[in-house]
Amino acid sequence: MPKANTASTNLISPTDAELVAQALADDRAALEQLVKRYLTSVYQIAKFYVYNAQDAEDVTQEVFVKVWKNLERFQPQKKFSSWISEITKNTALDLLKKKRELAFSNFEDEAGVNLLTERLADSAPGPEEQAHKSGMAEKLRAAVNRLSGLYRRVVEMRDFEGLTFQEIADRTDESINTIKSRYRRATFQLKKLL
Repeated sequence: MPKANTASTNLISPTDAELVAQALADDRAALEQLVKRYLTSVYQIAKFYVYNAQDAEDVTQEVFVKVWKNLERFQPQKKFSSWISEITKNTALDLLKKKRELAFSNFEDEAGVNLLTERLADSAPGPEEQAHKSGMAEKLRAAVNRLSGLYRRVVEMRDFEGLTFQEIADRTDESINTIKSRYRRATFQLKKLL
């Protein structure tokens, strides 16, 4: 009879918090179990953000290195799944940011002008110009207000306050490429809304 109880006890998996505590006590098997438990979900979250398998694999590997190096920072009163998901999201976004900055900067001339974006710039009138021409300034303002906060603020600073991309980047403490990209996405969304 006691053997049956022991067998059923062995079938119960340790909680994440128990595995973290064991891993912090240098139990490599506990760390391996955490990796196995979250490998698929970390990969899926990474792929959601970066869109391709190779980058998702890179992000997944980097996430588990970060988890291993920062495990003592995990707060046991919180959910491990939330903590590792946040690390995954941030790691994926960091990778995208690095890739975006590299891609834009490769096309800049000595003066810092991005030749690619200048050539690919949409020559159609912007949303503000279209609104003034058709008397829809109120509709434009309503559409701008429907944008997410980051997009709305870039459009307001560029189109309503008349700031340059560099001035916006300086004010928001973000890269000029991030601001340009955000503005392009915002104007695309506005054109759909209008």
